[in-house]
Amino acid sequence: LLCNLVGVVYPTYRSIKAIHQLPSNDNELIAEQKQWLTYWTVYGWLQIADYWSTQLLKLLPGYNFLKLIFLYWAQNDQSRGATLLFEHFLRPLLRKPQS
Repeated sequence: LLCNLVGVVYPTYRSIKAIHQLPSNDNELIAEQKQWLTYWTVYGWLQIADYWSTQLLKLLPGYNFLKLIFLYWAQNDQSRGATLLFEHFLRPLLRKPQS
């Protein structure tokens, strides 16, 4: 329940807030929306990995606590963890090979 609250409910609230927010500068709005869309992209990939490796990951002591800390780091405004993961790991995987 706690992982779902931190991993889904709070980011959903912040995403809705970012969509409806009217900042003085449009660049602020775009940056906020990009952060939350990036978070959802990374979260989706992690959910897929978590689903397929559940039995193995459950062998790790404190797995749910580590997952909770990771989700907080990924959505934190100061760390921009989701953006870091996307830029360094997911984007290179999604690039089309150059001919």
